[in-house]
Order: sequence, then structure tokens, then C-alpha cells
Amino acid sequence: MARVCQNVTKRRYTCTSWQTDYGRKCTFASAGTVWRHDPELTKVLAKIEREKKFPRNFEVMKKAYEPRFQDDLKKGLSRVGPPAIKVGGKYGFQESVQSNKIIIKPQYTDVYFTWSEDVIAASVGEKEQQLWGFIDKTGKWVIRPSYQAAKNFSDGVAAVRVNNKYGYIDKKGDFIIKPQFDVAWDFMQGIARVKVGNKIGYVNKAGEVFMET
Repeated sequence: MARVCQNVTKRRYTCTSWQTDYGRKCTFASAGTVWRHDPELTKVLAKIEREKKFPRNFEVMKKAYEPRFQDDLKKGLSRVGPPAIKVGGKYGFQESVQSNKIIIKPQYTDVYFTWSEDVIAASVGEKEQQLWGFIDKTGKWVIRPSYQAAKNFSDGVAAVRVNNKYGYIDKKGDFIIKPQFDVAWDFMQGIARVKVGNKIGYVNKAGEVFMET
């Protein structure tokens, strides 16, 4: 059974982003209902998409169902790019949820749960030493894998981790904010939430950090 988020609070500075107090991204589904982006939701989301009940955000299901696919779909289904599949322990992408045609052969250790700004974060290498970069919808690397971790682009920038610290890069792979955060969230409307030690704060694209007291 998929779980409903607990202790969900509205993120400051935006009316469209919701997250839990422990930082996992959530999607606002309907009044009073928020779903956490979690591998547990794979079966639920696959069922919803397959049954054409996925018009917007995540729809609430009373029961988790087995997906009707030969291969498992990755962590919630993208509505802006080809869905990921897992074959032989590697991730690739198929043409659509309805089609089994593989358009990007399975070759990635892991991939992010959705496409954003026409790219998706993907990794290669052994699980413990994998490196993350970004590919386009043809499977071409637009930013070569060189990061310990990477989140998808949002507001033109993406959070990546180097030497155990997060910073933000642009579409060329250049750092606009040097790695310095223990946790970094997506940019929205020019600002992102960050964490250093036990302190939570915000950073803008000029690199100015405002920590909460």
C-alpha cells in the first residue's frame, strides 16, 4: 500500500511546491491529499497511467495493483518524456507507456524519476561509485557523468553533489553556485531551499544564502 505524506508543509516563496519536513518532494493531488515521490508508488502510478487516470498530478488509489508491463517502470511515470524501463539491471527508455518499443537501450545504472526541461539525470558505473550526468531524449549526454548525485533541472539549474557537497549548475554544466550545502532542493521562482548542518535556509541564483535563525 502506498503511503500518504505526513507532516507536509507548504514551501516558502511558492504556491506550487510542497515537501515534507524531511525533504522528500511531494505532489499536491487534491485538497488534503499529498503523495510522496517514493519507489513504493511505482505500482500505483503504473496502474493509474495504464488505465488513463493520470490527467494531472498523482491520483489517489485505494489499493496498489501489479503493473501490467514486461518491465518495471521507474519511480512514477513522466508525462513530458519517454518512460524508463529496467532490463537486466540497467535502465533505458521506451517510446510510451502503451508501447514496448525501446528507443534508448538499457545502459544506465539509475535514472531520475521524471524528465524536466527536456533532459533527465542518469548515472553510470557501479552502484557504490556511480557518476551522474544528464541525457536528452535521444540518450545523448548533454552533461557528462561526473557528479556523485544529481537532481533534475528546475528553473534552468540543477543541484549536483561533488565531494559530498551540493551546488548548482547551469545547462552547460558550469557551477553558478559552488558546492557548499549538505542538502539542496530545486530552484523555483529564483530561489531554492538548502541545508547546512542542522540549519535550513535559502539561496538565490546570485549565490546569496539566507539561513533561518
